[in-house]
Amino acid sequence: MKGKSITGWKAWMMLIFMLIGAFETGYLVAEIKYEQRIAGLHNQLRRTQYQLKKAKKQNVEQTQKIAELTRNGG
Repeated sequence: MKGKSITGWKAWMMLIFMLIGAFETGYLVAEIKYEQRIAGLHNQLRRTQYQLKKAKKQNVEQTQKIAELTRNGG
């Protein structure tokens, strides 16, 4: 019976390897999840920057048009 049971340092080594494996798996899952979230936020930021640039251009054009209509020189 002595050769078939896992005791002592073998049990501790198995436990340590299982914990390392669990932590590694958790890390990889979290990394994938957050990479996708970061990519989504980056895309959202690019869209927002584009919309702001477009709004700024429209604002400048409207200001120039108002200046022309009111003969205010802008």
